[in-house]
Amino acid sequence: MKELEDDIGGKRSTDLSSLAREGVLLLNTSLSVRNSVAGSHRGKGWEVFIELTLQKLNSHSSGICFVLWGNDAARLEGLINTTKHRVIKSAHPSPLSAYRGFFGSKPFSNVNNALRELGRDEINWLM
Repeated sequence: MKELEDDIGGKRSTDLSSLAREGVLLLNTSLSVRNSVAGSHRGKGWEVFIELTLQKLNSHSSGICFVLWGNDAARLEGLINTTKHRVIKSAHPSPLSAYRGFFGSKPFSNVNNALRELGRDEINWLM
C-alpha cells in the first residue's frame, strides 16, 4: 500500500475485489505457505499450476501485462512471449525485500503505461 500511494498518489481499501473486476489476476509462485515460513510450500506442486496458467494466458491472449515480483517469479519470464505481452519485474514486496528494490519501482504506473502501449484500458488501482 505504501508503494501504491507513493506511485499513484492515493490510498485504496485492502479489499482487492475491484482489481479482479478490472482484469487483474494476482498469483504467487506458491499459493500457500506455512505460517511465517517463506517458501515452505516451494516444490509441492504449485509450480506446475502456475506454469500451466502462464502458458495458457500466453498462448490464448494478447496484450497482457505480467508483473513478476521476486526471483521466483522472474524465472518464469521465459514462458511469456514479450512481443505480444509486456513484463515488469522488481524485487518482491515482502517485508524481507521491499527495501531492496520494490519501493520506488513504480509497478502500478508502469503497468498502466504498458497497458496504454498495448492499446488496453488502464487499471484503476485506487477503487
